[in-house]
Amino acid sequence: VETFEDLNTDTRGLSAMIYVPPIVGNYYVTLYFPEQELEYATLGLPAGTMLASQTDRRELVVVDVQQEYHPGFNLPEEYWTRPIDSQLREWSRITGNWLEVHENVGNRYAPNNEYAPETAHILWARPLSKGGLAGGAQGHHGYSEGDAYEGLYQNDIIIGGKLYYNLLNTRTQGVLPPESQEVVAVDLHTGEVDWQKPLQTPDGSIRNLAFGQQMFWDAFNHHAVYSYLWSTAGSTWHAFDPFTGDWSYSIENVPSGTRVHGPNGELLVYTINIDGGWMSLWNNVKTVNPQDYGNSNDGSWGRNIGLDAEYSDRVYDAERGMVWNVSIPDLPPLSAFYSTLIMEDRIIGSNTGNIFGGPQTDPEFWALSLQPGHEGTLMWREPWTPPVADLWVHFTPNFQPSLEDGVFIVQAKETGQNWGFDIDSGEEIWGPTDPLPDIATATNLYFPRWGQAVGSDGIVVLGGGMGGVLRGHEIATGKELWEYEFPDEYKEILWSTNWPAVPQFVADGKVYVAHQEHSPLDPKPRGAPFVVLDLETGTEVFTADGMFRSTRWGGQAIIGDSIMAAMDTYDQRVYAVGRGPSAIAVEKPQAVAEMGSAVTIQGTVMDVSPGTQDAATKLRFPYGVPAVSDAGQSEWMLYVYKNYERPMDAIGVTVKVEVIAPSGNPESMDATSDSYGNWALGFCPEETGTYTIVATFEGSKAYYGSTQTTYLTVAEPVGGADTSDLEDSVNSVDESVTNLTTYVMAILVLVIIALLIAIYVLLRK
Repeated sequence: VETFEDLNTDTRGLSAMIYVPPIVGNYYVTLYFPEQELEYATLGLPAGTMLASQTDRRELVVVDVQQEYHPGFNLPEEYWTRPIDSQLREWSRITGNWLEVHENVGNRYAPNNEYAPETAHILWARPLSKGGLAGGAQGHHGYSEGDAYEGLYQNDIIIGGKLYYNLLNTRTQGVLPPESQEVVAVDLHTGEVDWQKPLQTPDGSIRNLAFGQQMFWDAFNHHAVYSYLWSTAGSTWHAFDPFTGDWSYSIENVPSGTRVHGPNGELLVYTINIDGGWMSLWNNVKTVNPQDYGNSNDGSWGRNIGLDAEYSDRVYDAERGMVWNVSIPDLPPLSAFYSTLIMEDRIIGSNTGNIFGGPQTDPEFWALSLQPGHEGTLMWREPWTPPVADLWVHFTPNFQPSLEDGVFIVQAKETGQNWGFDIDSGEEIWGPTDPLPDIATATNLYFPRWGQAVGSDGIVVLGGGMGGVLRGHEIATGKELWEYEFPDEYKEILWSTNWPAVPQFVADGKVYVAHQEHSPLDPKPRGAPFVVLDLETGTEVFTADGMFRSTRWGGQAIIGDSIMAAMDTYDQRVYAVGRGPSAIAVEKPQAVAEMGSAVTIQGTVMDVSPGTQDAATKLRFPYGVPAVSDAGQSEWMLYVYKNYERPMDAIGVTVKVEVIAPSGNPESMDATSDSYGNWALGFCPEETGTYTIVATFEGSKAYYGSTQTTYLTVAEPVGGADTSDLEDSVNSVDESVTNLTTYVMAILVLVIIALLIAIYVLLRK
């Protein structure tokens, strides 16, 4: 007999536990409710004494049979759109979101994008503003791309397959009329605009998009994901519905500090006051529903907003969202610039900072616990003596720590070297790495958005920036795995032999890198690289020079639903990049073919991505945009979307054709389409009847596949009628002729004999 005690019920009177039977057989279960005092009245039951009770004995039969579970669903093999049926749970691996990147969240790792692009194939393009070459009297100069300080496409985020961004730059917002300050919501898969409108609060104020939120509400009444667009104005935050752009609620007096997303998507703010000796945690979900009323409202989210009598206007005071405020030990003062790392179970801090400031002669690191019950407890405090005196040590979230590998990273400005430290002790465990190019160091330390990226495979990408050299390292050991350089072949950059190159994000084992500058000259340097590298080896997955030139002050390339959304500063358009839909066509060769005669099967394979349906594209490609090979995809996209010259070496894709005879015997053949999308092949039908022809493009890294069928009737040749009667007639004539010849010859012989006899008789006389 096993007894389990101290099981608590929820407000519905329910309780549960997990029990694993050790052996097969019959088990019997009885539940006992001991007499106890109820502190609160609920659901019509008064407070006071609740008498004891128990259930009948219930039998549980345990058998040694493997439980059959739902087989699940495969990932899509055709082009797909939102919404996704929630039963397709396995698709979560390809449907990531991008909620924000800011100075305190520097890592560019984007999980759940396992279909991340492996070619430069463009799904659609959408203008942000007047862009590209101005032309005319302005010569070689182009329209503004926003660098510096006036960036376009700012605070771009992706939630649920939708791309959201501010239409205007932050310097323009507040100058133009409020109605012109809009946020745009675009479907990543179709390129269609869901809505474009100002984010307006009830008092009429127009707000900018700052970041996004996806939170899972898991309570006794309701279990669901809620998403929001957020705008901030000082200590007041405003939440908006991403489906409509309408205002949802606001929170006032939000504490300053470092904002992170919690395990269920809740917005958390950690505040550290070294001088005051305290640290606090604030939670936006707790602000709206603190779950301390003891009634059914504690189990709900959406229906609670505005129902609270104290906050019926849906404007909440952040005070009730404070989770804890704890004392902390004496610590060295924080730098003014980004000097804490927020991890799941700890905060790591330092008295170092970034490029602004002088050398830190006594760098020191420390860690405070975030474990429940131990919040604010000092885990360790460790000074570090750099190998060279008077180094300015860089410690910011640009260099993301790895909780899994137990390492955080610092860099020295003067040498461009990196060191790795143990997150459990603060002790140096590896370094220094080889120095980076001199020009790289300052930009790495200055630009918070020029951050490094930690992938899921224990690899950190370091370098980039103005130096144009990127390196992959094992984060646990610091071992250099690969180096990739971005050489400037045509010397377009006037002050370097390399292109400045910045990691945009890491997804699906690949690191995506783009060129950008703080304040570029104009005309802009031509052929800016966009490179995708294998995270483990540093080898090229694809390159797209001149296609997606990035921006320092606007929105950088992001990814969600395995589709990259990137602004290009050459033409001020947003591009969606990913695997697109294709359409194969197979034409019926002729109404009826003759058996044994050659037949031509032909058709087309076309790219039918949303961008190919634009009016401008249709004018250039009235018969459609052909699908081309993965190897030629970058040059082809430059031709289709950027008016580059048509690549003369472009080839199409492989088409598999299966011809099924009337007898059911199949014959398989392959063809390759040309750069106009056309393909053809021939075969000779050997049976009469109806043939089935199946043409398939199996897909590639750039396109999902497509299939089409047609049918062919085969008949006997036109001169191939039944001639058996004619042959009999001919044979009869032949026989008659033969007999006649025999008769004639016999008569001639008799005549000759008669003549000979007559001559003989005459001679005798």
